[in-house]
Amino acid sequence: MGLNFKSIKKIFKKKVLVVKENDESDKEKEVIEQENIYFQGKLPDILLVKIFQMAYDNFFCIIFVHKYEIMESFLKIFALLSKSINEHVLAKLFTKSYLIDSQITFKKYYQITKFIPNFEIVQLDNRVALNNPNYSQMLAELGSRGHPVYVTVSNSRSLIPLVEHSCNINTLGLQINRDEVFLASDNDDTLEPLQLEKLQLKQLEKLGFFGINMDYTSRFKILLSSISNETLRELILFSSSMSAPIGNSIQFFQRFTNLTKFNVSGSSFFINHDILQIVLLNQSLVKLFLCTGVWGELQNFFTSIIDHKSLKFIDLRLEGAVSTIFLSNLIEYLSKNSVLESLVFLETKKDKNIKREIPTTTTIKNSTLKSITFEPNTYDFIEYWSTENPNMTNISLNYDGSEVKNSSGRTKVPKLFPNIQKFSVSYMDGFCGSLCQPILSECKNLDTLIICSESTETGIVHHDFYKMVMFSKLITLELTSFLLDTSALCLFQNHPTLKHLKIGSIAWSTDFENTIIQNQTLTSLILSIIPNFIDIHFLIELLSKNSTITKFCSGAAIIDESKSFPLFFKAIQSNDSIKYLDIKSHLFPLDMEEEYKNLCNKKLISIYL
Repeated sequence: MGLNFKSIKKIFKKKVLVVKENDESDKEKEVIEQENIYFQGKLPDILLVKIFQMAYDNFFCIIFVHKYEIMESFLKIFALLSKSINEHVLAKLFTKSYLIDSQITFKKYYQITKFIPNFEIVQLDNRVALNNPNYSQMLAELGSRGHPVYVTVSNSRSLIPLVEHSCNINTLGLQINRDEVFLASDNDDTLEPLQLEKLQLKQLEKLGFFGINMDYTSRFKILLSSISNETLRELILFSSSMSAPIGNSIQFFQRFTNLTKFNVSGSSFFINHDILQIVLLNQSLVKLFLCTGVWGELQNFFTSIIDHKSLKFIDLRLEGAVSTIFLSNLIEYLSKNSVLESLVFLETKKDKNIKREIPTTTTIKNSTLKSITFEPNTYDFIEYWSTENPNMTNISLNYDGSEVKNSSGRTKVPKLFPNIQKFSVSYMDGFCGSLCQPILSECKNLDTLIICSESTETGIVHHDFYKMVMFSKLITLELTSFLLDTSALCLFQNHPTLKHLKIGSIAWSTDFENTIIQNQTLTSLILSIIPNFIDIHFLIELLSKNSTITKFCSGAAIIDESKSFPLFFKAIQSNDSIKYLDIKSHLFPLDMEEEYKNLCNKKLISIYL
């Protein structure tokens, strides 16, 4: 993700052919050398802003210690290039997200704002307020800069200092923990009139309630009434207690009618009339996520939202099995609605012997859906799909049992969805090579294949599968929980399109080492090695000779004595491509671990800690 300094360098550099006149052949030109000449013109500020923003975003895409110190140094150096760079480029960059969780990170925030005044969101950790004599100063700085603030509190009273300092509270979390001591003074009813007057959240865009019991919303009834319906766009409701009553608490939130995202999670929730009302009242709603129980389900939920004009993403993860009527209404919804683009429909903790008889004449006529995730053993949507859908690009099958039922659905995929790009399948046991075969051989636009099994004992990959991969146009391949042997060596050889490879288990050998070192096409390689050890000499060779891999993860411990670490560090120092390393550095000798961390910091290499 993002743009590294090597890439930026290429933007400003071009290859040129240097020639000289050959007087003996009537001034014919002869190429004598090839060299690099850096771009010497002036790029427009708008392009410089894009380039610098990509480089700056790299600091947030990767993880390394002393990140904020390196960010500050980055900004100081580029600010010295010219006054124009400082005023017309750095001043237009954005810090997308920043966490203030200590006095140190606040000081870095203060320093960074001198160069980059724009922040999309600043998250303020509650612990900062505890025993911090400078907390008021921190809030004053946040308020003066006007940056959107994300804060989580357990009572409304905690918000008053932020409001007093004019902090722009953009995202608010109301959190009640299971072990929290509830005091009568925490209720909104106990606030004084002057405090109530200050408690006005007119700019809030995102609200989350995280509690063991939704009935505790009554503690925040005055705060909730102060939130502007005109600005709130995202609502998250989460209850962690299975037995806690919901009561009429969801009705607190039906006053919000301009939501674009609505998320309900918790075993004590059910798809009921109150949830349906929030969906219907918000005709600008785009994303709906429901992770709830199914008891007392609202069977006409889907038929009630068929005409919803903006709902593009629905994610249903239900505890238990829905009724036949509910499932039939979902099928009707898919056939009659042309707005929805993505559907996730999964049932968990359900009776595996449940029988739901859907008429065999039932068909799904939908040509607009782009992504679908479901359990074929519950109901194979594809088997009953009757019209071609050229917009479908992503299919994910989640088998919840050990048996992968025979279905005509998988053989219909290439014909029904000719433009499929990503295909994922997960199941308990065995390898479903036959399930993937028509997908690999006939779907010409397929670039991502993910196959996951929960058992390594029966997850044996057939040789024919490797051959299909080698003749495919895959860019990403993930085989999770499969024990691969040397027959899988071809996956690590140069493939014209394959860039990202993730293998769940691999019986490691020198054959794999040599093949990976020589590979010049993979950019990302994630392995789980058996046994869980890796020779440091392999890493030295890989970092010294391979110039394409930018991400290498093995999660393995290094086998070696300290004498080879200098060569290992030298290989890291000379490698300009690696950006992420995951090896068990905490098992290094203590002095070697510290040197490893410092070197990776210097090279801006993200490491696993």
